[in-house]
Amino acid sequence: MTINNGKIIQSIMDAIGEINERFPEEKRLSKSVDTVLNGESGKLDSLGLVSFVVAVEERIQNDLGVNISLAYE
Repeated sequence: MTINNGKIIQSIMDAIGEINERFPEEKRLSKSVDTVLNGESGKLDSLGLVSFVVAVEERIQNDLGVNISLAYE
């Protein structure tokens, strides 16, 4: 399988969809490459950011068969 940016972005957008199901509407992320995740204008607190990172890692593993780690201890 060839992995391209489109497939990676789709996996990330799917992860956003998963995360959005867990949050109330005002905390949901927009499905955009320009979405701010954390910080002053972001919608995720530290726990939400960790949940998002885990969801992206799992999605990429499931969708693309690639093990990645977006966070380091």
